[in-house]
Amino acid sequence: MKRRAFILTEILTGLMLQSMFIITLFGAFYMLLTFGTSTQQTLAANDSGQTVINYVDNRIRNAGLGLWKCGSPLGVAEALGLTQGTPTMTALTTPKGGGYIPFDLPVAVLSSEKGSIGSVLVTVSEDGVYEGNVLVLLHAHKDNDKNLAVLKKSVASSDAVIAAGGNETFKFIKFGEKLTTNFSFLQMNANIKGWAVTEASGVPFRVRDYQQVDTKKSYNFSIYSPYKGVTIHPMSELLNLECQKLWAESNSFYFANIDDSGTNWNKHPHTSGILELHMTLDTKPAIPILDLQVLVSEGLRDDGQTTSCPPNWPSSYWKSEFGQHRVHVSQAAWKLYNLAPLFH
Repeated sequence: MKRRAFILTEILTGLMLQSMFIITLFGAFYMLLTFGTSTQQTLAANDSGQTVINYVDNRIRNAGLGLWKCGSPLGVAEALGLTQGTPTMTALTTPKGGGYIPFDLPVAVLSSEKGSIGSVLVTVSEDGVYEGNVLVLLHAHKDNDKNLAVLKKSVASSDAVIAAGGNETFKFIKFGEKLTTNFSFLQMNANIKGWAVTEASGVPFRVRDYQQVDTKKSYNFSIYSPYKGVTIHPMSELLNLECQKLWAESNSFYFANIDDSGTNWNKHPHTSGILELHMTLDTKPAIPILDLQVLVSEGLRDDGQTTSCPPNWPSSYWKSEFGQHRVHVSQAAWKLYNLAPLFH
């Protein structure tokens, strides 16, 4: 019995069909791999943007807390001594005309063409709207490391009114463990770390000079009000002040704290892949609103194309070098209740 063999044409046709099938499988695998990588980059970019938003959120909610009696950003500057001659904290000012212009704290939105900590910063305001790419926040917080939680007047239970330039002694107490004696902020005369607030007082003051009362939970401190009078209510909770500058530089999100001299900023990288920030502070509503946009890189483009400015990103803050990246825009907004007394 004779068997019919495959002819060459049939063999070649079978090989061609198998090759096409294999090529299709490889193509599908490559597309799946590319899609997976792109998805991972998008998720990572979203996480980076959210990390920046969370960092701002943890501070913006307490910006202006305990400063309501100052009445305006200029009042805050006066209370901190930023308007008297050459201020001790020149880091919170912009040099101009041989003098110093204080930032509009507690929330200052500044603009910088270079996006650098060392560049000249200019406050831009039109009808109560501030826009920029650098954010300076003056916020209050509990300082658990120094174990200072509650204070009361040491001699009476009534309110203590301290005139500008005056001081009075108070007893600091904390429920629980023994107080530490590491009160490093007492020497911070030129640094915001030497200042504190209480929610009810509404004016910042300095805390200096302490004397141990007993070996467990009590110390006497001197509260000094250098530029504005302040009223201290019994059993008020002490909140320390902190000031940070936030911006994007060299494809990273940075924050900076004022150094001990009060004249410079110590900067630190926080989150990589951040191309730029954009903030808008609208002080016209009864409750001021801060909008934040974070331009995040999803990775460099490898297809020879250039990314255009996204529709939800302001074109005036788009740079040509951003076009080399695939980008993602994260956004957030806050109502700043603590700022209402300072603008209305």
